[in-house]
Amino acid sequence: MKRYIEATIRTCEGANRSIESRLPEWMKRKQNRDEVSRAIVKLEHTL
Repeated sequence: MKRYIEATIRTCEGANRSIESRLPEWMKRKQNRDEVSRAIVKLEHTL
């Protein structure tokens, strides 16, 4: 998921074929990329 969020070019594999297709739209928007990436890193450090 982290690689998908941080990617500058994303590919679409179709509806519900990957976890990326099931992510909420706000999570996939470029304007939210930095904030989502920081949250993922924070979660990784807590595990």
